[in-house]
Amino acid sequence: MKKNKNFIPKDEKLHVFVPFVNLLLFEKFESPNFYSENAKLSENFIEAVKIINDTSIDSSDYFKMKVQYFITELSEGKRRLIFDSIIQNELFMSAMSFTYTIENNLSMNNESSLISHTEILKNLLNFTIKGEMSKVLFYFFGLYFEHIFYVESSDENYISQTAYDNLFENLLKNP
Repeated sequence: MKKNKNFIPKDEKLHVFVPFVNLLLFEKFESPNFYSENAKLSENFIEAVKIINDTSIDSSDYFKMKVQYFITELSEGKRRLIFDSIIQNELFMSAMSFTYTIENNLSMNNESSLISHTEILKNLLNFTIKGEMSKVLFYFFGLYFEHIFYVESSDENYISQTAYDNLFENLLKNP
């Protein structure tokens, strides 16, 4: 079965993330053509999976480089869509606020909460307007896309069309 190169997930909010998933898996922005239900994964992705399984996504140079490359290629409109996805994710915003409070040795009170939310929003606005990378943005990508490195496959060199489609279904479930 041949799959269209311009894969479009059912949920519109995921459209902006399709090129990033493709960049991780295949080192190109375009969706693969699935011939005989499988597409070859990039060698660098396969190596990154081994490293991430032994350590964590935070220590993956492959992941960091792909996030940075993806960010630099985004238009302001697409950065705005990512900004919206992040600020609408209450669980992530709360986790980032807590992390900021701990990392900056602040007290757990309303004032610290306001300071942390302000800093997070400042980082996200700098990303949206100027395309600047920040720790907040990297954490979001790490938390939101980590499951991609743990995709189960009968052949670690290929991904099936079903597994590829399921990656996007999992992104929808990710709070």
